[in-house]
Amino acid sequence: MDDARGRPLLPEYRELRASACGFLDLCSTPEFAAEVTLQPTRRFRSDAAIIFSNILVVPDALGRVEAGESPRLDPQRSNLSRMLPQ
Repeated sequence: MDDARGRPLLPEYRELRASACGFLDLCSTPEFAAEVTLQPTRRFRSDAAIIFSNILVVPDALGRVEAGESPRLDPQRSNLSRMLPQ
């Protein structure tokens, strides 16, 4: 399995992702997110980590993501004019 740019994913990441119910489950379950965050620090013996999350977490919280193998944004567009002050 490769990432969106064609780079191979770490085997330990692939195994963890397979055990999650989906990608958003991987992002929203604290144990999964913590494990994904720590995997590169273990593999590359670094002393810092970047917290694992995804840009789709926000639209998912707003109910705008369709579930599936690869999450997709709901095609509905928001009306900008209703957000602007009158």
